[in-house]
Amino acid sequence: MTTSVTNDVDRLAWPDRAFPHGRVGELRGIGPQQLFNEKTVALGANCGPAGAIAAGANDLARWLAVQLAGGQLPGSEQRLFSAASGLEMWQPVVPVPVTPFPGALADAVPQFRGYALGWMVQDYRGHKIIQHGGGTQGFRAVVVLIPEENVGFVIVNNSEDNEFVPGLQYELLDHYLGLPKHDWPRAFKDFFAERNKAGLEAMKATATSRPQSTPSLPLARYAGSYQDPWYGPIAIREAAGALSIDFLQTPGMVGPLEHWAYDTFIVRWPDPLIEPAFVTFSLNAEGKPERIRMKAYSPVADFSFDYHDLEFTMVASPPQIATVAIGARVNERGHAAPF
Repeated sequence: MTTSVTNDVDRLAWPDRAFPHGRVGELRGIGPQQLFNEKTVALGANCGPAGAIAAGANDLARWLAVQLAGGQLPGSEQRLFSAASGLEMWQPVVPVPVTPFPGALADAVPQFRGYALGWMVQDYRGHKIIQHGGGTQGFRAVVVLIPEENVGFVIVNNSEDNEFVPGLQYELLDHYLGLPKHDWPRAFKDFFAERNKAGLEAMKATATSRPQSTPSLPLARYAGSYQDPWYGPIAIREAAGALSIDFLQTPGMVGPLEHWAYDTFIVRWPDPLIEPAFVTFSLNAEGKPERIRMKAYSPVADFSFDYHDLEFTMVASPPQIATVAIGARVNERGHAAPF
């Protein structure tokens, strides 16, 4: 893989590269397609272990060939890894629940799914499929292997539109497996359009049903240092009668906390590409803030902003500060590093 790079400096220096796109309207995924600033949607070094590789079609094809050959380099007696290691990578380790799809997508639902060593293993209409999909802001991709047919393909898209990648993926699966044609692109397009419509309606309903209330405590009492065992530290600060939240290890995730209801606030990050989130404080028996849970404001928020696994606990009182520079760390943020 002679032209692939693993950091933003090298990627941005490459003249022939894809640029990120997406739709950011009332709801992420709705509105006109727009070009994102590739420097502010950069993955950042802390996301390197999750992938963070920029590669072209030729390099990806070589990688697929090595996978299908069980680690043997194409046209060579040399091996990148042993055949035993190749098979081990495809052995499911963690069972994954199967989510049903409605109507026109029903045939895409597998009978089983399992997470192996960096691969998702599942069936598709009686055939074993090795695949893994993913994305970052402005990009979507999937890698698919059909071992019985010695076939592999990669689909990459420099847009967040969710329907394109799975639509083409299943169309290609049908083609290579000799199965009847099905209009998968249309089926996925309709599915995500309906999903976004329902999400927008739910978000508007949440806003209109917002209860009239006040925080349980003076704002300064919520301030402090909080820690999540997965992500690490965040800071809640109070200054001039207002609260802010700072994800200390993720430049750009610094924003004001607006009271929503009771002990729940909402953060709307200065960067519109970061999903707004509810921030809920839980109080202990003494009436002191003890922990924080978060939830995306959008009911159909992208998986990259799945806040629900975060649980921050109070570890210390905040340092005394005179002012808070909200938004001073917007530039050069990483990609949703907490999640």
